[in-house]
Amino acid sequence: MHVSIFNRDTLIGHANLSELDPPMGVATGAFVPTADYARTDHANVVDGDYVGERSQGFRVLSEAHGKIESQAIAILDWPTLGEIELHVLGITNPDYEALFGDHPTYRAYYGLDLSDEERLARDQAVRASLRARDVRAWLWPLAILALIGTVIFWIF
Repeated sequence: MHVSIFNRDTLIGHANLSELDPPMGVATGAFVPTADYARTDHANVVDGDYVGERSQGFRVLSEAHGKIESQAIAILDWPTLGEIELHVLGITNPDYEALFGDHPTYRAYYGLDLSDEERLARDQAVRASLRARDVRAWLWPLAILALIGTVIFWIF
């Protein structure tokens, strides 16, 4: 999804939000700055170092959806790599599904393209994994109790 980024009323760049993290409501993409973009005024992170909160006046607008409200907006500027990224974190309005419901990452995460049999198999695999995790969680305490029991039995 193509968006424009404004700092108050000044257009500072554009981005194509193409990478998603559906459960977190996050969308990221390459940021293409305009002449009004200044690393020292707008970037939150420069070459991996957090330099401060600079996005208080940022607005993200989409032609198709209008203003996109989120919990945070961050520009990560990597001058040594020649790359700049825009991160829109915790998208709240419009609804994340309305924005990205057709995106392959969104559809894959929620299994929207799976048949009933595939969804059942996935759910069974998840339940089996959770049961295995629960069993592993009890192994250490049981091993410690067995060791204590062995020591007590050996002493008496």
